[in-house]
Amino acid sequence: MKENNSTAFKKSRLTTNAVIAIFMTVIIGLAIWHLPRGYSVDLSQIGKGKNVAVQVHDHNLVNSTYLMENLSKVRGEYEGVIEFVVADVNIAEGRAFAQMHKADPATLLFFAPDGKHLGSVQGVQTPDALKNILNQAFNLETRISSENSTKNNTNLKFTSLLAAVMLYTPNHVPEKISRYRG
Repeated sequence: MKENNSTAFKKSRLTTNAVIAIFMTVIIGLAIWHLPRGYSVDLSQIGKGKNVAVQVHDHNLVNSTYLMENLSKVRGEYEGVIEFVVADVNIAEGRAFAQMHKADPATLLFFAPDGKHLGSVQGVQTPDALKNILNQAFNLETRISSENSTKNNTNLKFTSLLAAVMLYTPNHVPEKISRYRG
């Protein structure tokens, strides 16, 4: 009788372990499936003739994930104009890049085609604010569709002002934005 109970226990445990393994595989698969696609981690693109926006990213931080999600919403509009690269702080190369540029996760750094650091912005930005920040950082034309231009005119002025306040050069890092209020 003990042998039957022992065998039944082993089968039950094996079945439980199999269910847990399948469940974990599904969860990991879903997590990978929802990661943004198409971001390069090749930081050597900086200075090779293209505008480059680098997001210092940590997938463990909500703000960094939100910034990446919002960046994903607008980056298609800049295809061929700006290369979007991720410096993942969980990888040695990304961590070294972040330390070299004194950048925390959820920070975007902007580089000219010659590799010159044009500026940085930190924190989660709305898609519209990101467009304005990217346009200003890379001196691009405003990318607002004609049907939305009237509706967004007031919003554009505010977000352009916000982008101007938040965009800073490596030699001038504001302590707090409130410091710049007059």
